[in-house]
Amino acid sequence: RDPALKMKPVRVIVFDAVGTLIHTRPSVAAIYHATGQQFGCQLDQPTIAARFRELFAEIFENKISSPPRPVFGERGSGGEGPSAQSSIGCLFDPCLSPDPLFSDATQRQLWQSLVVRLFTDIPDHIPLFNALWNRFADPTTWAVYSDVMPTLTALHAAGYRLVIGSNFDSRLHLIVAGLPDLQPIERVWTPIETGWPKPDHRFFDAIANSFAIAPQECLMVGDSLRDDVTGATAAGWRALHLDRPSTLSTHADFLAVHSLNQLVSHLSSICRQN
Repeated sequence: RDPALKMKPVRVIVFDAVGTLIHTRPSVAAIYHATGQQFGCQLDQPTIAARFRELFAEIFENKISSPPRPVFGERGSGGEGPSAQSSIGCLFDPCLSPDPLFSDATQRQLWQSLVVRLFTDIPDHIPLFNALWNRFADPTTWAVYSDVMPTLTALHAAGYRLVIGSNFDSRLHLIVAGLPDLQPIERVWTPIETGWPKPDHRFFDAIANSFAIAPQECLMVGDSLRDDVTGATAAGWRALHLDRPSTLSTHADFLAVHSLNQLVSHLSSICRQN
């Protein structure tokens, strides 16, 4: 790397959405349980919660293996680095664009398959699925963490460009638009827009390229070590892990905070990251 690049200031701060800026109210399991009961489901909430975690991991998280990890500075202007195989084929082959998992239609189909497999005691899943899909598109289903608005306000006043980079689907645009506390966010990026999900470097490349800035001028803030921290740093970005449960208080490989209230004070340390 060019040592001079390490001195570039952060200009754009990209936040993950769910678990970083927003959360559901009540919990996902409570919403699935209450909605299922309206359609005759007899499963209890703990069973629904356990099944949801298992199916979500299988359908969404485990579909994609680790993406190609480019060596920063070695990709040509038109190159995308080495390709990598995944459990659903060569998703990260640069010849494939965009990732077929991240169209609105495919995301809806995947969520519908989760509902069908979760609610095994309901014969007609379509009305239930439509109710759940629309519920999670409703901004009133979501709450903004208490540390978000003061942090975004301070960062915006300091001149930082603030955006969201999330693996959510296009419903996130409606959600963000309906939450006034997120007003300082100027744009929402999902794999629908980038063509690739986190942690693939092309997700991060698309955002940096849209601002015509170097990767080092971008900071990713999120609660996922794989998607947000490892993915961003592999793309040449700076990264900060938001560990709200405080489960990883110390780690030699990355900076971590337990509240967004700590972000502003950590910016000088972040800018010293290699």
